[in-house]
Amino acid sequence: MLDSDDMIAPDFISTHLQEFEQYHDADLVYCDDYLIDENDKPIRVIERPEYSDRKIFIRDLFRYGFPIVPFRTCIRRSVFDMIGLYDEELVVGEDYDMIRRFAKKGLKTHHHKRPLYLRRLIKSSLSKTYTARKAKSHFEVVKRFADTFAHDELFPDINWEAMPPERKSVNAKCLTAKTYLAIGHSYIEADTSSVYAETAFDHAYNELNECLEIDPDNHLVQELIEKYEGYRRSFRELVQQKT
Repeated sequence: MLDSDDMIAPDFISTHLQEFEQYHDADLVYCDDYLIDENDKPIRVIERPEYSDRKIFIRDLFRYGFPIVPFRTCIRRSVFDMIGLYDEELVVGEDYDMIRRFAKKGLKTHHHKRPLYLRRLIKSSLSKTYTARKAKSHFEVVKRFADTFAHDELFPDINWEAMPPERKSVNAKCLTAKTYLAIGHSYIEADTSSVYAETAFDHAYNELNECLEIDPDNHLVQELIEKYEGYRRSFRELVQQKT
């Protein structure tokens, strides 16, 4: 898959095929990205991480809220037989949804450490146009991650074995809410999209309300709601400043 305003290096295909021949268990091979401007001038290289641990892979896909391993480089044809095709009802996030299904099947990635994909940055590009409809679609996919994977897959850094069974559900929801809050705050810090930040905060608030239904006296949930309200105030101030 190649976006209309991007390019690939002349040896992109041959190099990726060589990687498949060397790494027989890889289902998807991805390289680093070279950011270029509208005049093909280089900006910087995006060095992508290698993921050998499936749970860390799932954790980071959910934590960052976007496909840190792009589902658009070189993929074995058999992958589509296993996970299906793109969800055409999604306005955006269709590649993010595909990498979710890829991870669910336990398929394997391999990272080739060269910038062979040339990703163009254009101010007027469709990916830089943020709307409420796009935000709804994107966070529908983020929610699918929360619904697809178990709490120990989404949050492998937590010692779940030491936690009482009756506490696991509410703690998983709290961590999910904190993830939404962090994603929303990252949009505010980057000054990219207030509507995406608002949607992330709304999802966090829904998770926190469900936590209170399970455990009304939970102090951590109450603290998170206060944090949510603080983020919402920051969001409103940001919108007011822009208008």
